Amino acid sequence: MKVNYSKILLFSLPLNILLSSYANSKNKPYITPHTPNTTSRVLNKCDINTSIYDDPDMKFVKENFYRQTSQRFEEYEERMNKKKNAKNVKNNVTKI
Repeated sequence: MKVNYSKILLFSLPLNILLSSYANSKNKPYITPHTPNTTSRVLNKCDINTSIYDDPDMKFVKENFYRQTSQRFEEYEERMNKKKNAKNVKNNVTKI
């Protein structure tokens, strides 16, 4: 039986590459499962009754926030009323 060493070499090289890549990938999969780490930052009604919200500093922050937002809404309403009145006056002038 005649042995052709070049064929054996050409066959053994890809076989060696396949076996080594399988051995390396067996322990380290290419696709890793992704599990998102999300935390909820929602303030629930039940969270308000906990002890951290009874803190005087937290009460001050809540009151300050409420006061500022209500003031901003009032200013917004005033601006909208002024714009509406200016638009109505302009329409009345053009009709005359």
